[in-house]
Amino acid sequence: MRSDIVLALRRLRRAPIFTLFSIVTLALAIGVVTAVYSLIRSGLRTELSIGDASSVVMIAKRSSMTDALYPASLSWPDYQDLIQQTDVFQSTAAWTTFTNALVVGDSSEIVFGELVSGDYFATIGLHAERGRLIDSGDDRPGAPAVAVLSASAWRRRFARDPRAVGSTIRLAGRPFEVIGIAPESFRGLRPLVRFASPDVWVPLSHARALAPSWARQDRGRRDHTWLNVVGRLSAGRQMADAERQVQMLSDRIDAAEPLPDLGVGNGTYVKQQRHWYAL
Repeated sequence: MRSDIVLALRRLRRAPIFTLFSIVTLALAIGVVTAVYSLIRSGLRTELSIGDASSVVMIAKRSSMTDALYPASLSWPDYQDLIQQTDVFQSTAAWTTFTNALVVGDSSEIVFGELVSGDYFATIGLHAERGRLIDSGDDRPGAPAVAVLSASAWRRRFARDPRAVGSTIRLAGRPFEVIGIAPESFRGLRPLVRFASPDVWVPLSHARALAPSWARQDRGRRDHTWLNVVGRLSAGRQMADAERQVQMLSDRIDAAEPLPDLGVGNGTYVKQQRHWYAL
C-alpha cells in the first residue's frame, strides 16, 4: 500500500494540470452531492408539528407499482361513510390542494394552498400563531370567506405585521379575510411535499371557486376521488382498531360500488380498488 501511494503521488506531481483539474472536479462533485442530499433530507422530513401526532391517522393506499403507502384519495361519499360507519375516530378531517394567485394590495404571486374541512385544525390539534384557525362554522354554505396564512406567507407578504389578521387578500379574484396565522413549524400534513408547502388554507366550501377542475365535479359521485383524509383516534382506541375498521369499510364499499377500471394505454385496463390502510 505504501508503494502504491508513493507511486500515485509521483505521477500526480508529474502532471500538475491534471492533478489540479481532478482536485477541483472532486471538490465540486462532493459539494454538489452534499448540497443535494441536505436538500432532500430537509425536504423529506417526516415529523409533524401537531398535537399528539401519534393518535392522528392518515387514510392511505398502497401503490401497485412500488408497494409503498401514500395518502389515499377519497370521494365525498367515501368521506361521509368513514365518518358515519366507523367509531374509532373522535374526529376526522378532509383536505385537497389548489394553486392560485394570492393578491395582497397591488402585488401578487402564485401560491400553493389547501382547501380544508371545518374540523381540519381541531382534528390535528393545531393552535394559531396569531388570530384563530378555520373551524366548522367557517365551512358551511353562506359563511364569510376566510383564510389562514402560513408563517412564511405572513413574513413574506406582510413582514410579520400583526395587522395582517383582519386584512383582506384575494384568491381567484375573490376577497378572503385573514383570520389567523399558522405556526412556523406547520407546513401541512404531507411531509413528503416540503417543496410545495401550503401558504394559505381556506374552507372546503370554496372548492368550486379555487380547486382544479377535477375537484369541482359532482360531489355525489363515488368515482370522483379528490380528498385526503385524516382522523384522530378516540380515547382508548389503538392503531390496530383503525386499521381493521378502515379496511373493512373500504372492502364493503368496493363490493357495493366498485371503481371503474383504469385505462393504462394500449387498450389495457387495470382494476381499481380502494383497499385503504390506516397510516
